[in-house]
Amino acid sequence: MATKVAPELLKDVCAEHNLTHVKTEEKNPLPSAEAIAQEKTEEELKSGIEQFDKDQLRPQKTEEKNPLPDKDDIVKEKQEQEVKKEIVSFPRSKLRRANTEEKISLPSSEAIQQEKREVNIRKSLTEFEKGNLKHVKTEEKNPLPDATVIGQEKKEVELRSEISDFDKSKLSHADTQEKNPLPPAEAIQMEKKIEQHIKGIENFKKDDLKHAETQIRERLPSKEDIALEKASGDK
Repeated sequence: MATKVAPELLKDVCAEHNLTHVKTEEKNPLPSAEAIAQEKTEEELKSGIEQFDKDQLRPQKTEEKNPLPDKDDIVKEKQEQEVKKEIVSFPRSKLRRANTEEKISLPSSEAIQQEKREVNIRKSLTEFEKGNLKHVKTEEKNPLPDATVIGQEKKEVELRSEISDFDKSKLSHADTQEKNPLPPAEAIQMEKKIEQHIKGIENFKKDDLKHAETQIRERLPSKEDIALEKASGDK
């Protein structure tokens, strides 16, 4: 049985269409240098694994280690087991009934007196009559400054006005002079002597020095020192 095709599709297929010509391009991008190097290393690893000689491997025995507990661990474990057994096998009939008592501590005399005062103050505040209050007018006072303050303020205003209204044309031109005072004769002579001393020390010849021998002299004790030492020894 042949499949039936819809007449609308046949019309669309048979009709003329203005199609544009398109060229297909096959793109085969080349791999980068990093991808080539990575592929080479993978191939070398694979070849090394495939060509590896199994006879070079050494046989090894697997050892299962199960460390035994020491004496302290065994003793602790036994004690824990005994405590658990005692708790489980403990007879409830040996327990004694205990009644809980709730004790309410009474307040002290000081606390009672303080509470009474607070109650009285609250009552006086709530029962206070507003009609007993007296009407009071608020007065805003702005004290005026005295004569000294006014005079000082006037002086400041006058100074400011004189500074702002001052005529710059009244100023006289002044030339600045740079003065470099020379040192006195005593200072110059002192400086020359210091320079001569420095030159003498720098140009001094060590060969002119004379050889000197150091002598160590030991001081002998006197009669008084010997007598004092004997007296301290006798004591």
